[in-house]
Formats: sequence, structure tokens, C-alpha cells
Amino acid sequence: MAKVRRTTTGSSNRCFVWIAAVACLLFPVRAQDRTDPNPPEPRLASLYPQAGQAGTTWQAEVTGENLEGSRAIWFSTPGLSGAVVKAEEVKPEKAAPPGAVVERQYKITLRIEAQPSIGTGIRFLRLISALGLSNAIQFRIHAGPVTSEPEEKHASPSDATLIRLPAVVNGRIAKPGETDWYGFDAAAGQELVFDAISSREAAATGFHQQLALYRIAASWFDPARPLRVAFSSDVRGEVIVQNGDPRDRSGNWVRLKHRFAEPGRYYIEVGSVFGKGGPENSYQLLVADSKHAATPEFWRQHPWQERSFIRRLGNEHTRALHARTLATEAPAAPATSAAGSDHASSSSAKPAAVARIPRDARAEAAVENEPNDADAQALTVPLPATLEGAIDRESDIDAFRFQVARGQKLAFELETFEAAPPEFNPRFEVVDAKGVEVLSNLARTKEFKNSKSVYLLAVEPKVVATFEQEGQYVLRIRDVTKRAGGPRFRYRLMIRPQIPHVGDVLVETRTRANEDATLDPWRVNLRPGQARKINVTVEHEEGFFQPANMMALQVEGLPPGVTALTGSSNPSLASRFGGPAVEKAERYQPARQDLTVVLDASPSAAVTDLPVTVRLVARPFVQGKPGPSFPLGELPIMIVAADGDTKK
Repeated sequence: MAKVRRTTTGSSNRCFVWIAAVACLLFPVRAQDRTDPNPPEPRLASLYPQAGQAGTTWQAEVTGENLEGSRAIWFSTPGLSGAVVKAEEVKPEKAAPPGAVVERQYKITLRIEAQPSIGTGIRFLRLISALGLSNAIQFRIHAGPVTSEPEEKHASPSDATLIRLPAVVNGRIAKPGETDWYGFDAAAGQELVFDAISSREAAATGFHQQLALYRIAASWFDPARPLRVAFSSDVRGEVIVQNGDPRDRSGNWVRLKHRFAEPGRYYIEVGSVFGKGGPENSYQLLVADSKHAATPEFWRQHPWQERSFIRRLGNEHTRALHARTLATEAPAAPATSAAGSDHASSSSAKPAAVARIPRDARAEAAVENEPNDADAQALTVPLPATLEGAIDRESDIDAFRFQVARGQKLAFELETFEAAPPEFNPRFEVVDAKGVEVLSNLARTKEFKNSKSVYLLAVEPKVVATFEQEGQYVLRIRDVTKRAGGPRFRYRLMIRPQIPHVGDVLVETRTRANEDATLDPWRVNLRPGQARKINVTVEHEEGFFQPANMMALQVEGLPPGVTALTGSSNPSLASRFGGPAVEKAERYQPARQDLTVVLDASPSAAVTDLPVTVRLVARPFVQGKPGPSFPLGELPIMIVAADGDTKK
């Protein structure tokens, strides 16, 4: 459960009240903002610095819109506290055209304190203002020392900032064309890893960092000439949190690894592709020995990850699937076969007589054994199975053989351990005894631009299918390009019976349209007599949706005077890819259902001084029988006075 800490006390609180009163006199709030049925929301646009050390206190600066009356910081995790030190309105550099509505810009100075026991990783903060609770902005907690770039220019080796390794440095490419240089000493044979992690807000603007490594190579013309020895601008990791919406970017990550042949002083330059710069374009530079360099963590709004290459597969995953449904055995229908049909059809095919695998059967691990490029060398595995291996060289193929019964429904799920798309794009295909492909994880269009040719849409981490013919099949896995490979290209592929269940559930307090493009997807500010909606998108996996199957939503812990009303729509198979229709779409995407929860505040609802955390809970009903409940997440809510004064 989220913890709330009041952060303004004593003389600092009295001082801020005085400042806020003066600000209200100097900058009165526009009347139309208060009568608008969709009043302006407080929005944080940037935070700098983006990282701090556990057990320390540091000062940070946030910028944003509609932050008048900001009086406290709200953290969603324990171990953090802080205070608003100073709030000031920033006047625009250029005058707005006559009649234009200009949102007020603010710069807020904060003091943040992290307890030694808080641990490391991603944390969030919000501001409590006169207009309610702001959106969440992300920062990181590190175990070791964290420094920030100096205010002075450091754009060349002569004025580079010297750092001690290992290092975590907060920086910002504040102006177009700006570069930041850092100097360090390396030993002969030492291998270092340099990571530049951008903020979510920078990624949303299209900021794309790059790294360049230099040493001084004196020449007759210039005794201090820098010579570039390595460069990287390749984005790694998952950049988009979900749905391909630029408002949901997680930040991006660029890595450079280099082994130093000679000892001496070297320089790392941080810049941006195309010279893009701005006050929100902050980054963290992490430098560590390759033995201790870790993969940066990226935040996801929901802990459940149904279709992702980075989820963890294993028997724990299977148990988690069963927890999102209710075990029932449907009667088997007589097996049928259609002449000329595919060997494997979509999961929506009619039930058939199946040699059933027990639901509690463990997926035994099977590790590849080279050579296994040819079908004749394929390792035979019993189902269910978890296949493990690596595409450790160019054109490497790993082959596995398995037996299926007629009408058997299977799910194929892929996990990548280290390298992930776009670096490692694992492609698998299943072929029959004649070598004919019956399914793969390549999602394609039915046709492309009115031609009979198909167009590749995505390399999918999950495929479901029903096998219409009994027999032995071979699964081949490789990189989609055949030109990539290495020890980091490790994979795990689970083959298991289909388990009808509730998959990903997306919860938002906004729609994907322009009318609320600035709203945060995970908070609600309500005024007495006002209503706001929560949009819930439910994915029905592996045939979960049937006329007798349903899912109920509950909202727990609502503040007094607020009620929750729910509604739903019919499930659909809307494309996750956009554009043209997907060939055999049922294999690659689940049915989706949209539900709406309306939070209605009565005119007599009491104003809340601090956010109230409510819980969203889902409960599936399978063939009319209730299944186990599972949490969807927690949502902070504030009841704000009609005139924007939370103290009334």
C-alpha cells in the first residue's frame, strides 16, 4: 500500500504559506479554469537531477504547468521524504498570440531525503498543489555515490569533468548541439561498460543520446588532439512501456563497452543524435567494470507481462496463469479434419478430442546440444517442455522435436535473457514431417498494398495454435536475420498446454485522444459534484472469452462521498499492430474487452488534504463460477475544492 508523508512543517511551512498568498495576489487563477468541466491538471514536465544515493539528501528541480499552490511532495513508496523549498512562476520568453490560452509554467525546488534502507531502483514523486495531485515523475536510487555535472561548460578534453570509477553522473543536454565530456583513468586490459540512460520525459520528446570514447593522440598540428576509439548510439531495452503511445515511453538506454589495451587517461563524451537539446533532456551516465555492470531497470505500470520477451518463464509462470482463471474441464468434441486446411489452426477452432496433459504437469527443461542445425539432429523433448539455448554464432539454428495429438492446443512463449529486440530478434518456426511450415512467431499482413505479397509486422514472443494432425513436429529457432549471434543471444522457449486466462489488464484515467493528452494515466483529481472515468482494457488469452466467462471489477477504499459505477463492451480482436489486417490474427493477439469505471463524487463530498489510495481488484468468472481475485493496481485520488483551494 502506498505511504504518504506530509513534508511541510514548522517555519518552512509558514514561509511557504506567505509565499503562496503573495503568489495568489500577483498571479490570480483564471476564472475559466475553475468553471471548465475539464479543469487544467497539474503536470510535471521534467526533474533534475534524475538520481540520488540511498542514505543521502539532495536538492532537485521540477518544471511543469498549473503547479500553483504546490505545498508538498507525495511519494508512493516508504523510505522517502522531502519538502517544497521554493516555487516560482516562469514567464514565457515569447508573448502568446491574442486570445491564446497559455498554461502557467512553474519551477519548483525540492529537497529529497532517502533512507539508507530504501534499496535501489526506480522511484516516483508527485506534487500536491491547489489543483490536486500532479502526474508521477521518475527518478532512480543508487547504492553508491552519485554526482552531478558542473554548471560550467565541459565540452572538450581540456575542460572535461574528472570522475572516479565506478561512477554515476547526472547530466543534461540543455541546449541544441551541447556535449558533455568526462575524463577518467583506465588500466591496461581493463574492460569498462558505459551506460547512458535518458529520462522518460526526454524520450517522449525524441531525445536520443549517444556515447563516444576518446584518447589524446598528439599530432604535429595539435598536441591535444582527441582521437575517437569507440562510439555507440544503439538504443537497447524496451523503450515503449505499452501500446506504442509516446506518452508511455520508459526512457531509453545506450551502452558502450570497451577493453583498454593501454593504460592512461580517456574521455567519454555524451551527446545527442542530430544535436537535439532542451531543459527536459536529462540523462544518467553509469560507468562500471564489465564484471559489475548491470542491465538498467525500466518501469512498467503493471507487474503482469503477458507478451514480452523479458518476462520470466518457468513453472512459476504456469502457476501464475492458473491464478488468473478457474480450472474447469470442457467436454471434448469429436475430432474433425478439413481437407486442405493448415496443420495448425488458431486457438479459436472448435474443441477436439485431445490426449490431455495434466494441468499440474511440470515443463521439464531441455538444453540444446550442438550440433543441432539440421532436423535430423533435433533433440526430442516430451511436452510440456522448456527449451533453453543460445544462438551463439551467425546462421546458427537450434532444432527440437516433439510429438502432438490431434486437436492438441499449445502455447509457445519466448524469453530472452540478456540481448532482446532490436538487438536479438528470435524467430522460431514449427514444421511437419515433410518440412512444411505450420506456424511461426512472425506476424504478417494478409497482403501489402493490394498485392499478394505479405509484410512482416513483428517478431512475437507468444503464439497459440491448435494442431489438427497428429504426429511429430520440429521446432527451429534462430535470429530472424541469420546475421547475428553470440553468447548473449540466449533464449528460453516454453511449450505448454493452453490455459484460458485473463491476460494483460491496462488501467488508465484517460483516453487515447487529444482531449486529455496531458493527463496522467494513474491518478484522479475530483471536485465535488464531478465524475471521472477509469478506462480498463482486458485481454482474454488462449480462448478465455466464452459467453459464460466474465470479469468483474471492484474499487476498494474510496473516500467518503465517492461511488464507483461500472460498464463494459463486447470483446473484439482489434489489431495490436495498427494498419493492415494480420494474417491468422488469433495466433498473435488476444481478444480485447473495454470496461469503464466511473468515479462519481457527490456535491457534499469532503475535500481531502492528502491523496487517498484506492485499490482496483479483478475477479474472473468461468462458466458462471467465481475464480480467485487478483489486484490490478493502486490509484491515488484527491477531492479538490471547486475553487482549487484544498484547505477548504
